[in-house]
Amino acid sequence: ITTMGTVAMERRAQAVDSLTVVSSGNDVSALSTDITSATDVVSNLAAYGAGIVAVTGSFADAASSSGQGFQKFTLTTTGITGEPNLQLRVPATLVDSLDMVATCSITATNVPVGRFNTAAEIGVYTASDFTLTACPAPAVVSATALSATSIRITFSRNIDPNSVTDASQFTVAGLTLSNPVVSGRTVTLDTTAQTSGTDYDAVVANTVKDLQGSALATTLDAHFTGFTVLAGVRINELNANIAGGC
Repeated sequence: ITTMGTVAMERRAQAVDSLTVVSSGNDVSALSTDITSATDVVSNLAAYGAGIVAVTGSFADAASSSGQGFQKFTLTTTGITGEPNLQLRVPATLVDSLDMVATCSITATNVPVGRFNTAAEIGVYTASDFTLTACPAPAVVSATALSATSIRITFSRNIDPNSVTDASQFTVAGLTLSNPVVSGRTVTLDTTAQTSGTDYDAVVANTVKDLQGSALATTLDAHFTGFTVLAGVRINELNANIAGGC
């Protein structure tokens, strides 16, 4: 290390010369400390910073910004409750793709502790760093006719593609459904011909689950209207040189 500095009260190497990786992928569990019951992670942050920890806790609030590309949650553990400076810091892409929301519980293993001024930041960077439990069950948000022969059902959480085995998990009175395709928080299905303007209800079985394995709390339905071809507008003349501006 050729240059050291202090950033947000944390000592950091700011320039490294001739770095050589001796080995990687090793088991670091012997270096890890379980801080689930610790009461001094924030008050004695110098003792934990730059260490490796394991922790089980729950999110006390919704995600908020924590620097470019990252979000943070206030973490509640057995040892610490109501301390905004005990934070879990996560890439924003993971927060979205795994539906990390308030009330979820987390168990993280062999992850680093950093600091940002007086905040203890427990960092998780990949889905393999942790497991989520106790997240809210998925719900049906809406159903929409995409065409006269297809619909899209939107859920509140990302859906596990393996939980959608066939179209029989979805029913719409008066229509036959087929070919369910899961994409994030949506499932798209083919339908027999819809009657334009007719009211339909899409019913989803509670065998459909989110990425944490939580099923819909009950059989849920969403209302939609049979596909209607919208009017089009055709512009046959355009004057781009009107005096005073276009």
